[in-house]
Amino acid sequence: MDTGGGPQGPDAEKDLGRLGDLARPKDFDPKGFDRRRRARNWALLAVLLGLSALFYAITLVKLAKGG
Repeated sequence: MDTGGGPQGPDAEKDLGRLGDLARPKDFDPKGFDRRRRARNWALLAVLLGLSALFYAITLVKLAKGG
């Protein structure tokens, strides 16, 4: 049993080649990736602003009631 971390058989090189394909797909679109990331960031901003507004409104209501 080899504990050196190197290839352990004749199929190891084929496995490494397959893993390389999984790490970087051939149809990767950097512009689409940036667009999706930007959309996700805007959605997260909207959620955070919504929660902040909700907490602010709850605080105002509690203060107005004297609680």
